This record gives sequence, structure tokens and C-alpha cells, in this order.
Amino acid sequence: MPRRVTPYAAVPLDPAEYVSFDIPTGKIVQLPVFVDRVTNKELVQCDICGRYCPLTSKRSTVTLRKHRGTKGCSKQVQRKRRHEEQDQVNAEANAALDALFKVTGSAEQPAPRGRPSSRSRICS
Repeated sequence: MPRRVTPYAAVPLDPAEYVSFDIPTGKIVQLPVFVDRVTNKELVQCDICGRYCPLTSKRSTVTLRKHRGTKGCSKQVQRKRRHEEQDQVNAEANAALDALFKVTGSAEQPAPRGRPSSRSRICS
């Protein structure tokens, strides 16, 4: 059975404070520190899924590092990547359709075969 996610009433610290976090790619990112209004715990927000992870007493980001390795967070990464790929495919398909079926504003669309257009009727 999965663990229950702790709901936090998080607000950013005022004045803003940041914690350094080493992403596995080697990049160092500055993440803002939040505080829970109820428990006064200092929190940091996951950059992948948005979930809040508590900081240790010495502001270590070990809980965030552990969280980023969980199935739920990694599924978010896969889901994001899949959505980005699908958006790119959709954009390319729309561009191809626009190029093939370019509609100009002044050109009149031909009437379907088998039915006379309204302009070809003779009104008496």
C-alpha cells in the first residue's frame, strides 16, 4: 500500500532563500525554500512533479534526492517527455497539413461534385 502524501500549506520564505541542489546531470540548481504554515518545517519543491519535500535541520536536500528516485516522480518525467513528443508530432502534422491545404482568403472553394453551387442557379 502506498504511503500517504503529507499535505503541506507551504508559502515561500520572506525574504526569499535558496538551497543548492545537484541534479544528476551535473548541473547545480538553486531551489527556493518554503515553510509550512502549520508545522514551521522548511520545505523544498520537487522540480519534476511539484511535491514538497522537507529539508533536514542542516538544510540538506537528501529527502528531495530520495524522492526524485521514486517511481511516482520518474513516471512524471516519462509522462512529461511523452507529452512533449506528442506536442511536437502534432505541431509538425499541423504544419504539413497547412502547407498541403493552404487556404487563401480570396479564392472561392469549389462546389462538391454532383450538386450545383448556389451561384450557378438561375433565379427568375
